[in-house]
Amino acid sequence: MEIWNQVCWGLGNIAGDRIEFRDLVIAHGALHPIMRQFNKASSINITKNIAWVLSNLCRGKPHPNTEHLKTMLFVFSQLVFSNDSEVLTDACWGLCYISEGGQQRIQDVIDSFVVPRLIELLYHTDVNVQIPALRTLGNLATGDENQTQKLLEFDILSALKHLLFSRWRSIRKEVCWTISNFTAGITQQIQTVIASNIIPSIICCMNSGEFEIVKEATWVIRNITTRGNPEQICYLVSKNVIQVLSSLLNNSDVSLLGLCLEAIMHILRAGEIIQVSKNLDSNPHTDLFGTAGGIDRIESLQ
Repeated sequence: MEIWNQVCWGLGNIAGDRIEFRDLVIAHGALHPIMRQFNKASSINITKNIAWVLSNLCRGKPHPNTEHLKTMLFVFSQLVFSNDSEVLTDACWGLCYISEGGQQRIQDVIDSFVVPRLIELLYHTDVNVQIPALRTLGNLATGDENQTQKLLEFDILSALKHLLFSRWRSIRKEVCWTISNFTAGITQQIQTVIASNIIPSIICCMNSGEFEIVKEATWVIRNITTRGNPEQICYLVSKNVIQVLSSLLNNSDVSLLGLCLEAIMHILRAGEIIQVSKNLDSNPHTDLFGTAGGIDRIESLQ
């Protein structure tokens, strides 16, 4: 077995060096002995090597062919239930690489019944497990309406809310990115996000001063203002989002400013609907925007 481990390790190093070498390893039939050994793995060291070499064999684009990917997906769908952190880390990275291949690959991963386990792993104590599990779920959240709905049905938002308080900046950024994919969906999915009470934490992220996190959190809000209904926009207003967006207009980043201005425009339009429906003298959202200094900041941008 020591020889087998060394050979497996060597193949993993070769495959991880470049795409051409990865494809060469696969073309020479490396998956067959690896699968045979997986089916009778007798030690944790062998399992670790299998997880690692397979994660290298599915990394990079273009992906290996569908048949090979499905073989590796089957193994990863078993390995994510391991209790070993190294095995979990490589299995989750393998799932992450596979899920980067578009809607069909996303569906393949969902159909492998790993989503509940991946969500469970977001609570893992090892950040090296959390990161690829989160990245995989983020990839799945880029899918179509039905695919993102599957994630919401498994209560992913509770786990994401938990991770918004992670001490790791990269995790908080990934969480905001994942949530922004949900708020880019239909109004029912936006309502699920709102009902989870995660929006106040997102707004806190917009105030964090950490640019990458601020920007991803702003995408969450921008998507709600462009895809949500007036009631959902009013919910944002009730959480002081106008004041936060107004303060972000002091930022010099053009892309962030664009997100803020787009969100503000839709918020003001929602205010017009309220003004008409309630026969008010003025747009209540415009009033809040002016009080927050937003109008002055917009004028200074011109």
